[in-house]
Amino acid sequence: MLPAQSVVAEVQDRIEQLSSTIETVKQLLHDLEEQRIQARRRLNSLRDPMARLPLELQSQIFLDVAHNRGEYVPSMSSGNVPMTFLGVCELWRGIALSTPKLWTTISMTGLPRRTVGYTTLSETWIERAQTLPLSLSLEGRLRPLDDNVQELLTRYQHQVRTLTLTVKIEDSGASSIRDEYFLDIEGRFSSLEKLTVLSKQKIYSDGVAEELLDVMRTAPGLSHCVMVNMFTTWDVPEMDPSVELLTLPSLETLELGDIDAFTYRGIQNNSASILLYLTLPALKMLRLAALDISYDDFISFFTRSSPPLESAELSLRGTWPKSLLNRVLRAMPTLQHLTLIARSKDHDRLHRFLDALTTSPDILPNLRKLVISTEPSANFDYEALLRLLNARRTSYSTPLECFELHFTSFDARSHPLAHPPSVEVESALQELREGGMKIHVGSRTKSFRLI
Repeated sequence: MLPAQSVVAEVQDRIEQLSSTIETVKQLLHDLEEQRIQARRRLNSLRDPMARLPLELQSQIFLDVAHNRGEYVPSMSSGNVPMTFLGVCELWRGIALSTPKLWTTISMTGLPRRTVGYTTLSETWIERAQTLPLSLSLEGRLRPLDDNVQELLTRYQHQVRTLTLTVKIEDSGASSIRDEYFLDIEGRFSSLEKLTVLSKQKIYSDGVAEELLDVMRTAPGLSHCVMVNMFTTWDVPEMDPSVELLTLPSLETLELGDIDAFTYRGIQNNSASILLYLTLPALKMLRLAALDISYDDFISFFTRSSPPLESAELSLRGTWPKSLLNRVLRAMPTLQHLTLIARSKDHDRLHRFLDALTTSPDILPNLRKLVISTEPSANFDYEALLRLLNARRTSYSTPLECFELHFTSFDARSHPLAHPPSVEVESALQELREGGMKIHVGSRTKSFRLI
């Protein structure tokens, strides 16, 4: 016999009431769990020393961590700074998102692959950087430049203060490199201060200089430029008369080639030929891996630029005829700081430099600091060095204030100097030191024993 309709309805009502009560209890339990989570987070925050620091100091700690990790790249990987900060806790996430400077460095490698993902992520980083200046690095095949990357550049190029272009040509055969240009950067970088252009391969293309100049023309306020591996010592192209000279009125620092790689590892990666096409009236610092253009062209660059050059680093690898050495040095009359870098086999050239600086009072009359970086060798002429230091101390209107001799294979902890200065030389150097000249002999960071 079936139950009465009223009984069925009563049971259904009871089920619905129980279901409603269960849902209410579930919601209450969920709310309580959320409150417990928030309470634990609050307790952790109260116990966390970071939470008691001002936001400015918290941000600086994050910036120091990022700096110590080196150059970080935009990646969704949780192990990459600053992305790793976002997943630790709400406090750290808030600090990271409240520190715009964390998001100002952007690096895109392996172009043109993955450009859509790169540009989307990079745009997120730029938004987090707000209006701060950006440091942008592009690496890969840059001609033709991917449309997504070019669009990103166009949109934010006014914020880019540092731009690094690492050219990588997929086919490294010399013939293909000669035939294709390698840069295609459009727009105007009105805030750009430092430009670095380097190549994974040696570039031989006849269009190198013109394309480099095109990039430099996009940055009227450029103050620092670095070029590595754009030309090679034995394959310097002839100056193209159709290429118009470029004047950069704000450029103060120019680095051409990797001096250490060129000098000590035998890698041919100089870019001095760009001097044929430049006029730099504000140049204060020049680093030159090798003088692989003619002396006349080098002097012509200084003649038309007439720069207030204060500091120069020169590798002595290559040819430095004594007959033209004085002309080159006289082209830099305002120089105050000179660094000469030489291998042991270049010591004859080094000694010619020392002789010129000793015997000609009108050469580098304002020199205050001289640094020599070389390999220990039996043919290093300490007597010539002492003659120079004594002459520069007493016979010049501007005396030499500081001298440093860096031995590249010297370990100050065990003193394995193959050809140390004699006791007499050490005594003479100590006398110069007592006379007021700052003297350093040893590695770049550790000093050799002086009496």
